[in-house]
Amino acid sequence: MKIKAILNTFTSKPDLYGNTYTYAQATNTRTGESCSWITHSAGNASAELKKTLGLDFGEFTHNEVLKVPIRDFNRDSKGLPFDHEKELAKVFNKIKVEK
Repeated sequence: MKIKAILNTFTSKPDLYGNTYTYAQATNTRTGESCSWITHSAGNASAELKKTLGLDFGEFTHNEVLKVPIRDFNRDSKGLPFDHEKELAKVFNKIKVEK
């Protein structure tokens, strides 16, 4: 099975209250186009990519980066859309992976 997308997730170190935050970046391996969004967890990002683009788990690879310092995380994720279904459709439309 050919890899059609690369999913990278970035999870922050816990904040003062123990909360962690995650954002994801998906890249189309054929075109190089990518999109990013804020998500609840790395597992959610995989499920969102699979559901919205109709990919099987073998058609994309998932890399996790853990314990990103919170200030770096905030800087890198500033202005990204949240993972609401309507927003994700717009975000994923940018990378369009062929089946």
